Amino acid sequence: MGLREEILGNPDCAAALAKRDCDELARIASIGRQRLKHTAVGVGSILAVMDNGGAFLDALVAMGETDRNIHWSVVLLERGVLDLGVQKLQDQLGQMAAGMPTFAAGIEAFKALGYEPDTVTKEQVASIMFNPDGSVK
Repeated sequence: MGLREEILGNPDCAAALAKRDCDELARIASIGRQRLKHTAVGVGSILAVMDNGGAFLDALVAMGETDRNIHWSVVLLERGVLDLGVQKLQDQLGQMAAGMPTFAAGIEAFKALGYEPDTVTKEQVASIMFNPDGSVK
């Protein structure tokens, strides 16, 4: 779904849409929007966001003995260059969270480090919602 469809389908946008208030539409459309960002992390990042980070790191090292993808991810983590801005890594961490309930909340907090707000601008709203004369597209 594109931004235009999001705005048209959001009842919270109705009043601002009727007023052609691009600032308010952008504010509403920005709520909760996130995008991945390049974020190099290391062991300290896990320890900073997870109450049981040490145990999670031990679990990763143990899993890395039989899973080479995890092994090499741990190597990158130890070097402080594991990039949480990679969708495939986010997906793998999500699968780990589902399979490791003890660590699930911490894994989600760790994953969150790889996101930033994806703010919608009034110019974006104006260009997709209204013609230059102000009429609705």
